Amino acid sequence: MVQTNHIHVQIKQIAASLDANIRSCHDTLNELKRLSQLLFSEIRCEQSDIERWFEKEGFGVDDAGFWLRLPLQEAFRSHRVPGNAISYSWSPGLRNDPETCFRMYCLRNIGTFLGEIRTRLPASAWFYYQDVTNTSVQFPYIDQQQAIDPGFDWTSCHTFVSVEPSNNPERKIQWTKPTIDYAGEGLIVSASVPVYLADQFVGLWSIDLPMKSLHQDFILDPYIPGQVNFIVDANGTIMDHPSVETEIDKAKGSIFQRHLHSLGPGFKEISLARLKKRGKGSFRLTKEGAFDLMVYHEVIPGIEWILFVIFPRSSMQDAANKRIRAGLDRVKSGDFSYRFTKDSDIEQVRFIAEGYNEMVATLETQEKIRKKAQQDLLKSEEMLRNLFEHSHDATFIHTIDGRIQNVNKSASLLLGYPHHELCAMNLMDLFSPEGAADVKKALNSGQKKGLILFETALLTRFNTRITVEISFRIISNKQGLFQAICSDLSERLHTLEERKKLEERLNHYQKMEAIGTLAGGIAHDFNNILFPIMGYSEMLFEDLPGESPEYSKVQKIYKAAYRAKELTMQILTFSRQADQEPRPVQYQLIVKEVLKLLRSSIPNDIEIIQNIKPGASPVFADPTKLHQIIMNLCTNAFHAVQECGGQFEVRLDEVEINTDAILGNPGLQSGEYVHLSVSDTGHGIEKEILPMIFDPYFTTKKNGKGSGLGLSVTYGIVKNLNGDIKVYSEPGKGTTFHVYLPKAETTPLRERFPGEPIVKGTEHILWVDDEVSIAEMGRQMLEKHGYSVTIYTDSLKALEAFKAESDRFDLVITDMTMPNMTGDILAAEIKNLSTSTPIILCTGFSEKISRKNYSTEVIDDFLMKPVTMHTFSRSIRNLLD
Repeated sequence: MVQTNHIHVQIKQIAASLDANIRSCHDTLNELKRLSQLLFSEIRCEQSDIERWFEKEGFGVDDAGFWLRLPLQEAFRSHRVPGNAISYSWSPGLRNDPETCFRMYCLRNIGTFLGEIRTRLPASAWFYYQDVTNTSVQFPYIDQQQAIDPGFDWTSCHTFVSVEPSNNPERKIQWTKPTIDYAGEGLIVSASVPVYLADQFVGLWSIDLPMKSLHQDFILDPYIPGQVNFIVDANGTIMDHPSVETEIDKAKGSIFQRHLHSLGPGFKEISLARLKKRGKGSFRLTKEGAFDLMVYHEVIPGIEWILFVIFPRSSMQDAANKRIRAGLDRVKSGDFSYRFTKDSDIEQVRFIAEGYNEMVATLETQEKIRKKAQQDLLKSEEMLRNLFEHSHDATFIHTIDGRIQNVNKSASLLLGYPHHELCAMNLMDLFSPEGAADVKKALNSGQKKGLILFETALLTRFNTRITVEISFRIISNKQGLFQAICSDLSERLHTLEERKKLEERLNHYQKMEAIGTLAGGIAHDFNNILFPIMGYSEMLFEDLPGESPEYSKVQKIYKAAYRAKELTMQILTFSRQADQEPRPVQYQLIVKEVLKLLRSSIPNDIEIIQNIKPGASPVFADPTKLHQIIMNLCTNAFHAVQECGGQFEVRLDEVEINTDAILGNPGLQSGEYVHLSVSDTGHGIEKEILPMIFDPYFTTKKNGKGSGLGLSVTYGIVKNLNGDIKVYSEPGKGTTFHVYLPKAETTPLRERFPGEPIVKGTEHILWVDDEVSIAEMGRQMLEKHGYSVTIYTDSLKALEAFKAESDRFDLVITDMTMPNMTGDILAAEIKNLSTSTPIILCTGFSEKISRKNYSTEVIDDFLMKPVTMHTFSRSIRNLLD
């Protein structure tokens, strides 16, 4: 016997089938409504357009008195009508009605669209539009003479009545009672939707559906003996029943349907209103012992029909008993997942079902707890195995007398023994005699205290000692097993040593940063002092005759000031506060400057030998980077000979690297190179550590003698310049570093000195500097060469002056560091007032702005103090010309 839960499945299938068909019908009606509203509102035509349509389509009055397309009627009767043809039910009296003609004209091509829709609703009988003017359009094509009279009043049709405003104020889709279809489809039911245009009811769309098309017959087939499935409408009229037929009298145009209450004594008490309110459910139906039925019901939304499934309760009980038997069989097999539902088909054995459910729920819970405990135990054992095997520390499992039972991989790696050899040894064999005594004492104490921790040394297979921190704990009293965990302390000690080194390096970098900040401040003030000295010297050059003694003296003053300017730049370079753009540089000049700087700080008992070629070719580089190379190599040479005394030699010459020479210098391409070598007579470098000397932070110097970065930085600079660095060293014989840099193809730029012609001008210049001496010197210098100059030592007053007379000034020269308003902000304010006024920004030194990062939108040129008149002249003329 089929189990009664199949009834639930069948009810859902029937309800779903009906609901899907109803939804599809509703969607189609709404689609047709929107389409017709769009056509009626968007189409524009004249009466002449309609007349041409009538003429083209062959409209006329047929024998029965319909106004229609006569050629199409002829084609239909000879079975030649197109598949998208539509037919009209149109009284000739409406031939000249403008509204009727217009709306029929708008729907003239809708047949193709209706044909596509009908493929989605293949069981539907007819689509038709019904107008308030007593006209209609039908699809598929129908011969009007076989269906209706020419005088038929469409406004009396049951579909029209169901949706007209007084009967359907909510403008919803309405379903009619079953009616006779005179076109041959038998009993049909119709769904209609009203069409409104500008809030005016103009017609409706209807779909006629055969009753048999709403569901497939087989889904009403019974599953249980005595089961009956049927459908009633909202009023209780039987719409579809396997044994109750609807009587049709087509000749009289009448139908007869029976009511739900006519099915028997118990059915008269059924309240349809209550069932519709509940939506779905079940109840028991009895009548004086004559029958005992179970009734399931479900309301079909959208149409408010009610689906009934009725069967004898004895069938349900048989199914319930079978389900109980099946449930007990599943428990017997160990499956506790099955439960009885609370549906009414189990009501007769409800207490048994509830007891069964409680029983299997308890059994299932206990089974889940048992399985979880088992899984947790397996996971715990797996986790312990993983911890044991993959622990970074050497771990031993052993007895109280030291017999090793198991070891992990780390123990084998630490001690050098394979796993099987360690497992055959005694733990005491891995310690010195005094260490073994400590271990025995710890094991005896561990039996009482539980955990012992102390430091000792393990002996490896190669008889080396490893300092470890060892802990003992009991893991099984019953078996007398201990666990010993040995943590290698050598890495920890190394880490502490490295941390100390890093702290020392950090302190060193912080000191260097402080030195750099101090150097920047000194450079700024010193350059401001030098500026007037060089400026007035230049003016004296022009005033004095070249042969006078005073000219020579002023020349020496100027050169000394220029030398001080270069010295300031070297201080900034040394403190990493200034970089210069790569350019052709005479390397020999930088080497000599570095050696002069070093000579003052190196003891006189250490000799510095210079062998520098005067006319060596230039190299293309940042002078700062070249400065770093020679400074690092010479500092290393000094440290090498510092303790025992000695000397180091600096040599600069040129070499040509050809194909044969490349074999000894694989890092170079063939060509001409400037060769720098630094040799010392110090202790030399051991052969083992020679490959590591260019590694960052590698150093053999004592504390305070270096950070280990000098050679790695030097190596990086040389490689970035497409050069190479080599080292040759023997212990006790000293060390030589060789640096090869490609020769530059262009010559270095020559700095102009006083005495050369200066281009003059007549423009008006605004000079702003808070140093009075610099401002006054600038005024005299520029006026001497034809310019008009207005000076200000207050940047705010200078801005007010420019605002008042911006057209008066042709160019602005301003200092960077000034109180109240810095030079870059002053430049921005001036540019806001006049974008065409050129601005030159000068500074002795600034961390905020440099030649690399100044804004070209605000500042037109950037000059570092002290500035020569030649440099000023070139900059001014470049901007003004």
